[in-house]
Amino acid sequence: MKPYAAPLTCLFGLLFALTAAAKPPLAAGEWPDTLPHALAGCGVAVLGLWFWRRQPHPLWAESSPAEEEEQLLAAGGRLEPCLAALQALQTRLPTLTVTAMAAELEIFYTRHLLPLSQTHKQFMAGVAQEQGLERLALFSQAELWINRARSAAGDQHQAESLQSLEKATASLLELQRLLNGTPP
Repeated sequence: MKPYAAPLTCLFGLLFALTAAAKPPLAAGEWPDTLPHALAGCGVAVLGLWFWRRQPHPLWAESSPAEEEEQLLAAGGRLEPCLAALQALQTRLPTLTVTAMAAELEIFYTRHLLPLSQTHKQFMAGVAQEQGLERLALFSQAELWINRARSAAGDQHQAESLQSLEKATASLLELQRLLNGTPP
């Protein structure tokens, strides 16, 4: 049975029962002539509900091991260009003015970090919850430091911005190490 057939049957039964029952009240002791239709609609709704409950429902965020491996490779594949761009930016920034630094950080954020942050939950794929949480914490830490560097550059604090970028790079390198499975 199609996964949408049972809910639609239940909905159809309820709608049919409600429209059949929608009739002005009669005098006391009389039954409306649409009562069998309303009861049939209720029966169809109950039958649809019964079929719906018997369907196997996947757990939330349930996926196959192959899908998890694919997601993990996709997340790791996005991390490497982001890390390379951050390291290249980090070597270029000390020679720039603070306003140019802020503009470069904004470009880096929109081109590299934002797409990676939209898929950050893929860092948890294929590992135990504790390891996944450690990966998410490292990514969140790197994101925080990059945002702090952007803010510091916007406030004309070049030294603080460069320090924040160093910490962000360290967090992303540690995340890459965890994704690759290499020991510390």
